Amino acid sequence: MGQIVPIERNLMTPFGEAEADFMWVPDSPDFPSEYQCWILETNEVWWFPQPLVRAVKSMSSHRRGLSSAIVMPDALLKQYAPHLLRHKESPFHEQAKKLLKA
Repeated sequence: MGQIVPIERNLMTPFGEAEADFMWVPDSPDFPSEYQCWILETNEVWWFPQPLVRAVKSMSSHRRGLSSAIVMPDALLKQYAPHLLRHKESPFHEQAKKLLKA
């Protein structure tokens, strides 16, 4: 089942900059931790697994390129593409536009 732990963290997500308030820690090492994120651009709440988020000290430090890039598998990019179009600050926005035009 796992447990939900309150946290305060700035993250970069597939949809752009976010603030995380909770982290789900699974009981099994077979599953990644997940973060409940408030997307700053749209005020939407999404849950993202650990491989799809990057911690940043502050949003301005991310803008200076001080965090590593997020890698999203093609199948997941295709699944998220309609949502990525709403998030213009997403690092995947342009890829989603190209994918949906094809």
